[in-house]
Amino acid sequence: MAEFGGRRRFFKQLARESLTFVDEIRGIPQCRLSDLQKLPDQTISKLIPRVSPGVQIIVGDGQVRARIPGRKELKVLFGVEAPELEIFNRFNGINTIAQVTEHLARLYGVSGDEMLPRVRALFFRLAQESVCVPGNPT
Repeated sequence: MAEFGGRRRFFKQLARESLTFVDEIRGIPQCRLSDLQKLPDQTISKLIPRVSPGVQIIVGDGQVRARIPGRKELKVLFGVEAPELEIFNRFNGINTIAQVTEHLARLYGVSGDEMLPRVRALFFRLAQESVCVPGNPT
């Protein structure tokens, strides 16, 4: 019986790798989130963050929460007074991380080098929680 489970896992992995390979051939690059975080800042700055398909953002009771498909509980993201809201509002599928960083650096009177880690950290936290994804090919 254990051998059957191992065989099933093998064929599932083979199917996933085959689909990934076909996507690569079709010009759809594939990248895991853990790999994405290892990219240099120059590359990450070109990502265009957006809310994941199917995710609903709910603002109320002083909090920003997300309803993520397949999950029962709402995920609390941050408070409405948190600086993260200003960053998150710019994750609109249009602005690159560089543009978000530049805008917020000007707004808060800091350098882009100071703001980028904060923007980057929020994007990856929300991506890890299935709230955001890159809106452009990675």
